Amino acid sequence: MHRCSLPHSIFKFAICAIVFVVVLLARSAALADVHITLQNDFIQKYMNSVTISVRAYEVDFTRKHQPAADGDMHVAGRSDEIGLATVAEVMNVQDYPAAANLIDNAIGQGTIGVSGVWRFWCEHSGGKDQVQNAPVPQFANSNPDHVFEIHPVTQVGNVSLEKSLKDIQGYTAKDAGAAFAKYQAANSEITLDDTTTTIRSPVIGYNYVDFWVLPVSGSQQTTDGGTWVYATVYDSGDNVLVRKLRMLFVAGSDEEAAIKALSQGEKLHVLGIPRIDLALVWYRRIHAINNPDILTWHLPYEMVIVGLIQ
Repeated sequence: MHRCSLPHSIFKFAICAIVFVVVLLARSAALADVHITLQNDFIQKYMNSVTISVRAYEVDFTRKHQPAADGDMHVAGRSDEIGLATVAEVMNVQDYPAAANLIDNAIGQGTIGVSGVWRFWCEHSGGKDQVQNAPVPQFANSNPDHVFEIHPVTQVGNVSLEKSLKDIQGYTAKDAGAAFAKYQAANSEITLDDTTTTIRSPVIGYNYVDFWVLPVSGSQQTTDGGTWVYATVYDSGDNVLVRKLRMLFVAGSDEEAAIKALSQGEKLHVLGIPRIDLALVWYRRIHAINNPDILTWHLPYEMVIVGLIQ
């Protein structure tokens, strides 16, 4: 009887290919979803606030990006007031050397005060779940696994940085169509506990997006740290990408002044970054008793406007 068999080299290649695929699929699965467990009182405190102020931020590591790479200064650090691995980011840092020096000089020297836009987003999570108030180790680089940022920073110590929110010269922002398609398609699940809420989110990038907004008439609200409006999102070809989405503007910024001065029916060309919308997370939590499916709707997100594009 003749027995057919693969040559040894082909057999070894096939085994290696299978192992590679299995490892790749396992890695993809690990990176597909991140669970963020937050204290309910933290969500309620900040869900309608644009910014957060941290009295004691311990700086571990910093790194400055060139404008072509987004122009941010990344500041990895920790604060008991947040209870999560945190990266604070100063926009257009090349224009603010005093702030950069103040931050660099704080490494290993105690804590400094930092204020800015709070931001939950699973771009640099490393696929690891994040639990608020779990132990946070000291960091050895500027981009540790994290889902929480103070981005952009609006004040460090006594240095004001509201004017650092502006278009990044030399940087190519993400395409609106591609970015909002990703945001809109992102699956999510919210899990409830008595004192905590857990948000499952995929890993998503697409920071710094170039798009247009048309505010919904009468929707503008003043809130802690700034202003928000509901708006329709357009791309540069005047195509509607999202019918209604919350947009947040930092108090004292040129962006806030622009939205307040905008005439009815007029669009605003902006640079924005996404964050998880905690107000929608809380809305889904309190309405889940009558509609459990609400906990598995797509990822709730909103946009922070950090620049005007001319």
